[in-house]
Amino acid sequence: MALDHLSPAEHAHVHSPSCSHSATEGAVDPSDPLSNASLLALTDAHISKMVKNIAESRIVKDAWANGQKVSVHGWCYHVATAKLRDLDIGWCGVGVPAVSLGSAAGSEYDTLEEA
Repeated sequence: MALDHLSPAEHAHVHSPSCSHSATEGAVDPSDPLSNASLLALTDAHISKMVKNIAESRIVKDAWANGQKVSVHGWCYHVATAKLRDLDIGWCGVGVPAVSLGSAAGSEYDTLEEA
C-alpha cells in the first residue's frame, strides 16, 4: 500500500514503534489492544465526536438558522461485513436530536444486495 498521501506526521506515526498497526499490515493481532472491542469503542467515540463537531460548526448552525433542513448522523461502515451501523447519534437542529434510522428499522443495514 502506498503511503504517499500521508503528511510527514502521519507517515511518522504509521512507522512509529509505538503505533500498533501499520498501514501495510494485513492481519489483526487479537492480543492487540486496538483490535476488536477496543477498536469498535474507539471508532464509535471518534464518530460521536465528529458528529458533535459538525453539528456545532458555523456552516451547519447557519443552515439551521436559515431554516434549511440539515441532519447530521453518526454511522459506521464495516468493510469486512458490508454492514452500515447507525450509532443513534445525530442532530437536525440546535439541541434537536435527529431521528435515528436504527429506531425505525434496527441498527444494522446490509449495503450490498444479497446474491
